[in-house]
Amino acid sequence: MQRQWMGLSISGDEVNVELLPSPPGPSAPSYLQSLDLELSFLRRGQEATETYSAEEMTRNFLKAFNGIVAAVDAIMVFEFHGLNLKAVVKALATLELADEQRRGVPVQRSPLHDRMGIIMDKTDITFLKAGDSSIKIKSSSNK
Repeated sequence: MQRQWMGLSISGDEVNVELLPSPPGPSAPSYLQSLDLELSFLRRGQEATETYSAEEMTRNFLKAFNGIVAAVDAIMVFEFHGLNLKAVVKALATLELADEQRRGVPVQRSPLHDRMGIIMDKTDITFLKAGDSSIKIKSSSNK
């Protein structure tokens, strides 16, 4: 999924990888306030008659991806009720930390800060059904 998201072939492509600075550093990724995910089955054409709870899915997703950096258009795969689901990040919103949380260090924001962030247990997750999917999602009563 990472190769697909980055547009790399299975052989022949090279990519340089650098460590991201740790929060709450000034150039570290921000924590995510919200994350919108377009959801489908990983296996194309898969059918399911069950309607899946968005609340339960959110709990499972946060448990699996807490502390992971998510970026717009990133593809994430997770298991739910024995099925592999594909989630594509469609939108996100980051939190702005207060001065005391940043320990007084000024923020140096880059354009990437609006396109990525760290998932935390308080991130508000919204699941959207992909247009080509037959998955049925029961809306959260909290939204």
